[in-house]
Formats: sequence, C-alpha cells, structure tokens
Amino acid sequence: MPSKSLRGHFSFNRIYAVSNEAEIMSYSPLTMKRKHVLGDLYDRCDTVQSVPVYKNDEDGELLGHVDESLGHYADAFTFHLAEDVCKRLSAGYYSYSFGYEYAEPKTPAAGKRRIKLTSICIVEGKPVAPVGPRHGNQPQNQGQS
Repeated sequence: MPSKSLRGHFSFNRIYAVSNEAEIMSYSPLTMKRKHVLGDLYDRCDTVQSVPVYKNDEDGELLGHVDESLGHYADAFTFHLAEDVCKRLSAGYYSYSFGYEYAEPKTPAAGKRRIKLTSICIVEGKPVAPVGPRHGNQPQNQGQS
C-alpha cells in the first residue's frame, strides 16, 4: 500500500559553459498559489503547460519558466528559476506583469474574456510589507503634550 503523503524537495544543478570555465547554477523550483500570482486575472486564466519567465519585460533576460506540473487540482504555479531568484520571489521582492492573448477572441463581454498566458515578467522592487499589525507588535501610545 503506498504512503498517503509523499513529500520531498528536489534541487537541480545545471552547468553552463562560460568562456573556458564552467559555472554551476542551482535550481530550486518554487510553488505558489495561482491566485497569489495572477491576482484579478485568476478567474480568467486558462491552465498553462510551460510559460517563459523574464526579468522586467519580455525583452529582458530569460530567467526560466513556470508550469502547473503539480496538476490541475493543485491550483499552483511552479517556477523553475535560479535559487537566488526563487528566494527573492518568495520574499516578495518582485511584482508580476503578464503577456497574454485572448483564448476566446469573439466573446461579447470584453472585460471577462478568457486569457492564455504567453509570458510572465517579474519586476524587482521593494519587498511588500505585511498587511495589518502583527500580534505583539502593537504600537505604543506615546503621550504627546
């Protein structure tokens, strides 16, 4: 009988030739909820097989790709990027922009048309601050006169 839950972490190394030297880049896939990544586009976006991920815009550096390798029911994107980029992405240092085309070109309600992602761009910025006060970090009332 198979185990009910199989969990693990896989790390991939790729070797790139740079001049006469070899550079090893470590890849750690990062999985995030589709709703977190897509925001308002979540309800309109079709599933993806593999979509390229660029830095800043589609003319920028190709960083890797994203897919839904966990399956449709996982409802998550898996980013296949360099480990340092994944760390910064998970910490909120990047915002997202999307390249897409309409999946259904002749639907009457233009604002609700289904879309198919063609690219995801991650744009570096300041980390996103958590929303609302944290427990135990309540501001002290400092009496001012």
